Amino acid sequence: MEKEGVQIAEMAGMILPKTRFRADLHGRAGRGHILVSKHGDRRSAVTYNRLPWSARMGVQELTVERYEGVAEDQRILLLKGPITIETTPQFERAVRSENAETMILDLSDVPYIDSVGLGSLVATYVSHQKTGRCLVLTGVKPRVRKIMEITKVRDFFVTFATTWEAVEALANTGSA
Repeated sequence: MEKEGVQIAEMAGMILPKTRFRADLHGRAGRGHILVSKHGDRRSAVTYNRLPWSARMGVQELTVERYEGVAEDQRILLLKGPITIETTPQFERAVRSENAETMILDLSDVPYIDSVGLGSLVATYVSHQKTGRCLVLTGVKPRVRKIMEITKVRDFFVTFATTWEAVEALANTGSA
């Protein structure tokens, strides 16, 4: 399916005065591949190729390291990388594979979180609450904390500055 007109140029973020163009809408336009034809002459076509969004943005990986806590039923997940739409499946798999009574998520190496990642974090909290388990966040960076404050979800979570503080507090009280 092909469309012509100004709306495709606007979607692509291009300004092409007095230019007729076509964009293939079967997946190509969404990735920034635009076929531009001046005055409708297909022989003078120029292809505008941009890198896919993930390559342009330098999408980072999320790694999850698992550690045993001080207590027998305590797990620490050290997250390294952003929690975003691209990395949320990894995050959810790691969290679902744990069934400890207390889970400490160390976010000290999480530089940012997007709305999908935040939704996944809240879903993890809800899941733990429903099953009577405890979820604790540690090392929340200012950028992540700000997003949590703006969206009013910060108060849901028990947070500590460091993982060691959380481990000590939970060892003394049994749970948060």
